[in-house]
Amino acid sequence: MANKTLEYNRNSDNVIVVSASGRTSSNRGVQFESNNHEEADTLMIRLAIGASQQCNGDVELTIFSPNTDVHVLAIANYHLLPGNTYLSMASSVIKFEPVCKALGEKRAQALPAFHAFTGADNTGWFARLGKQNGSRNTRRLMTTW
Repeated sequence: MANKTLEYNRNSDNVIVVSASGRTSSNRGVQFESNNHEEADTLMIRLAIGASQQCNGDVELTIFSPNTDVHVLAIANYHLLPGNTYLSMASSVIKFEPVCKALGEKRAQALPAFHAFTGADNTGWFARLGKQNGSRNTRRLMTTW
């Protein structure tokens, strides 16, 4: 799928970055080191930061993912991403700048820990609360800011 995506976007004006099996490629010669990331969420953010640092001029970055983990990680790392960074989800496109300005840099960087402790997209446990395997009901540690 990664190769087909690059092939389809070969003549695109946009820089397209794909990664599969530890190899990352682009349609515009953006260079990446090989990686051993098992988690696509963190890899997407790492590659977004690397690609945006290699591109000159006014850069607009769009991350395509319906996953809230990717959204949270992008907000936490917004200070390393271009100002024009967006998340494209199934039903809408969200610009990160207003969210990050409202949160402030310290809260934005703390967001992944908060996200993990709420039980959202977390398979671990905190104080014996968290998602359970199988079809059992999910118990979550609820907290407010």
